[in-house]
Amino acid sequence: MSKYLTIPNDFSGDDYYRFLKVNLIIKEIIIRRKIKKITVVDIGSGNGYLMKYIKEKNSKDIEFEFIGIDKYVTEKSFEFRLINQDVEERINLPDQFADIIIGAEIIEHISNTDGLIEEVYRILKKDGDAIITTPNLSSYFNRFLLLFGYQPYHSEVSNKESGFGLSLVYKVLGRSRYGNKTAGHLRMFTLRALRDFIEFHGFKIVKYYPVYFSSFRKDNNRKIIIKTFFAFDKMISSTFPSLATGLIVHFKKK
Repeated sequence: MSKYLTIPNDFSGDDYYRFLKVNLIIKEIIIRRKIKKITVVDIGSGNGYLMKYIKEKNSKDIEFEFIGIDKYVTEKSFEFRLINQDVEERINLPDQFADIIIGAEIIEHISNTDGLIEEVYRILKKDGDAIITTPNLSSYFNRFLLLFGYQPYHSEVSNKESGFGLSLVYKVLGRSRYGNKTAGHLRMFTLRALRDFIEFHGFKIVKYYPVYFSSFRKDNNRKIIIKTFFAFDKMISSTFPSLATGLIVHFKKK
C-alpha cells in the first residue's frame, strides 16, 4: 500500500475543472518564461491534490519544487514540502522565494485577507505569478436568489448550519433543509471587489476565468433538474465570466 493518498475516484467536477484551468495557466507561464525549474507554493494546500495534479500533467523535464502551507494536514498525496502553520500568520518562507503562488478556495475562509495577500506579495518573486480561486458573490445565480430575498449561495451566517436562507434551493435539489455542514466561508468577493483588492495590494490582473457548477452533494436527489441546471450554468458562466458561479484570477506584481 502506498504511503501517499490517491486522488479520489469521485473527485468532484467543479474541483476537477478548477484544477484543469489552474494547470493550464501554469503551462502558459512556463512557456512564456521559458523556465525548466519552478517553485510553486500552495497556500491552503490540503493534502496536495492540486500540486500532484500539476506535477502529473506537466513535462517530466520541468523540475518542480512544491511547498504546501496548511495547519491541519497530516497525510500527503505525494512527496512535497509541507509547512504546518496557520495561513493567517507570517509564512515561514523567505522574501521573493516563489515563482508561482496558488490560493485555491482559501481566501473566502480567511479573516485577515489583507495579511494573506501581503504575504503573497512578500514571498512572490518580482516576475512571479499568483493565482486565486474563490466563489463569486455576484454570480447570476446569487443575483437571482437575492432578488427574491434568499441568502447567496456559498455565503454562510452560522458555524453550525449552511442552509439558512436557502430553503427553496434545497427543496428544489431534494436536499434536507437542515443538517448541512458549513464550509467556513467568512469573506465573499464579487469580481469587482477581488480586482480592486488585488490591485490595491500592488498587483496587476493578467486575466480572470469563470468556474461553473458541475457537481453537487450526493444527497441532491433531483438528477434531471441538476443536469439541466449544469448545462445552463456552463452556458451563462462561459459567456459572461463576471457572472460565473466561481472565479479564477491570475495576477502579477506591478
